[in-house]
Amino acid sequence: MYFFRILVTFYFYVNKLLLVMCTLSHTVYGHPNITSMRL
Repeated sequence: MYFFRILVTFYFYVNKLLLVMCTLSHTVYGHPNITSMRL
């Protein structure tokens, strides 16, 4: 199904974005505070 493929792709990019945000947060603030933040 085409919609399912779009959903999987979107989910993959969201996970990558969260990983980048966590890395930037750890680099800038010195501690991973992304886990305490809500989406």
